[in-house]
Amino acid sequence: ATDDARYRAVEARDKAADGRFITAVTTTGVYCRPHCPSRTPKRQNVRFFLGPEEARAAGFRACRRCNPDASAPRGARRTSGRIGATAPRWHGRSASRVTSYSTV
Repeated sequence: ATDDARYRAVEARDKAADGRFITAVTTTGVYCRPHCPSRTPKRQNVRFFLGPEEARAAGFRACRRCNPDASAPRGARRTSGRIGATAPRWHGRSASRVTSYSTV
């Protein structure tokens, strides 16, 4: 994608662009996900990187609002693994509590 297309994704706060590139703002020294809720920077103040590592190497720091370092790899769904991993444990505790209450 061209930088103009990337900037349009930033303007639209396009979540589909997450994981494809990182936006860095030269006036603030911060890098963000494309869909960050922070104010859209002026085009002349924006640089694009393929990932957070590149932005850090160029001297930028991570945004505290969109937390780009926690961004999922391209094409991955971040929540599906967590939900699947934690739900059975929670369900097991819940079921044991119900059982113990019903025997009292």
